[in-house]
Amino acid sequence: MIASEEKRRAVPTSFDGLTGPLPPELDILSKQGPAVSSNRLQTLGTCPLRYFFRYILDIEGVDEEPPEPGKWLTPTDRGSILHELFHIYMDGLIRGKKTPDYDRDNAGLEELLDNLLDRHGRIAPPPTSHARDHERAQMMESARIFLREEESFARDHEPLYTEASVGLPPTDLPTGLDREEPVPLELAPGRLVRARGRIDRIDRRRSDGAFVITDYKSGSNWSYIRKDPFHQGRVVQHLLYTLMAEQCLLQTAGAPARVAAFRFLFPTVQTQGEGLLLMRETLEEGREVLVNLCDLAGAGCFLPTDDAGDCKWCDYALICGDTASQALRVTEKLEKGDPRLDPMRKLRGYE
Repeated sequence: MIASEEKRRAVPTSFDGLTGPLPPELDILSKQGPAVSSNRLQTLGTCPLRYFFRYILDIEGVDEEPPEPGKWLTPTDRGSILHELFHIYMDGLIRGKKTPDYDRDNAGLEELLDNLLDRHGRIAPPPTSHARDHERAQMMESARIFLREEESFARDHEPLYTEASVGLPPTDLPTGLDREEPVPLELAPGRLVRARGRIDRIDRRRSDGAFVITDYKSGSNWSYIRKDPFHQGRVVQHLLYTLMAEQCLLQTAGAPARVAAFRFLFPTVQTQGEGLLLMRETLEEGREVLVNLCDLAGAGCFLPTDDAGDCKWCDYALICGDTASQALRVTEKLEKGDPRLDPMRKLRGYE
């Protein structure tokens, strides 16, 4: 009852997620704080309260629902298998100093997919042979789309690293770019974070020697194909990985390296291999977004999102209750101009 009354107040309170400054071990701007990943920052940009539940209170989220009756794989299963398929395939090309070739590689990619599906089936058997055949056909179509797109991309790009691990243990197929220590990134004076992540692929552009990062997406492209490439703080992987990769390339090569572009690739039946190439000049505009995210966390400002659409797939939606009414209350508080909400207000475009 008290919490409901406090949330209805015109000014934000602790019941809205205002905690004040965090202890150093939880503050991403502290040397003792956690390393940041793109998922961590994007959770903060999507809904600061979700970030608070997940990363500050460490509340375990609800596991992904099982597949629908009669189906075999969850979206997470499907994405993981495709990522591993692309990883193993590209690693073999890099080690053999080859580039993608559809006619040469299609059969081998199909065999590799069958091996990965068989391995998954030993852990989680398909309910029927029809369910397995359906999943296999869909994923093989994704693999063919991937192969066609990569064959075209390779005309001016040489693959160098795949699944490069930064601030994480290397995969079973290590790269020359791997490092277990997070990379320090100075986003602005006084705003230094330590970043970590696993980069799907880095290529060198043949025409000028610049680097291009590719990230595979096995789901929808609706969060990425929009006028604002940062989606008001909800999408920052492209810039974070660009800055992170440049630091690692510098340390590996001993000379300045420039990532000229970041490419999202959607090798799915729905998108038919549609890609999104973001040039460095566009990505640089997002530094302020990263700074605002860091300031948001550093100030202990963890309000719920002002857009109920963000709550659709949230593990914690049951805690929040009526998310539409909650989003409306947050909107009203952001419009009031309380300075404690400035970072979130800037992210959402209220200023």
